[in-house]
Amino acid sequence: MRMGIKLTDNDREKLDWIKRSILQDLATHHTLEDLCKQDGISPRKLHKGFIKMYGDTPYSLLALQRQKLSIELLTTTTIPVQDIAARCGYVHTTGFIQLLKNTFNTTPEQYRAKNTVTDLGTRAARLMEDSLHLHHTSLILALIKEGYTPDAIVN
Repeated sequence: MRMGIKLTDNDREKLDWIKRSILQDLATHHTLEDLCKQDGISPRKLHKGFIKMYGDTPYSLLALQRQKLSIELLTTTTIPVQDIAARCGYVHTTGFIQLLKNTFNTTPEQYRAKNTVTDLGTRAARLMEDSLHLHHTSLILALIKEGYTPDAIVN
């Protein structure tokens, strides 16, 4: 029988600091190695502890937050797509474009044209809807990585 990972208060503080540092600058490319060195925590404890505390891996959290910020910038600004991609940590604009095609079946320009809003209430509602969609997609991908089949996830 496998036991869960034990986290001390110090471990929890380290993990919380790592989470804040990841979210503070989404454009920074964090490696597991760098995060572990910064706070003196093992890769296993970082990975397993992050899942235990936040329900996701550091990379998945970063990817989800990048997606949320990119959607927000697309719908609330006129910043060029390549600048949004860079600001959100996508090294290549093509990766960002592909992400939107895979997630929403549209290009950034098409998404912007369809979803740009000036009304604050409408903007909040659309961002919430897209955020739930992104979280749902992230959860499904995590389950598939764990070995679940798409049929098992649906049922």
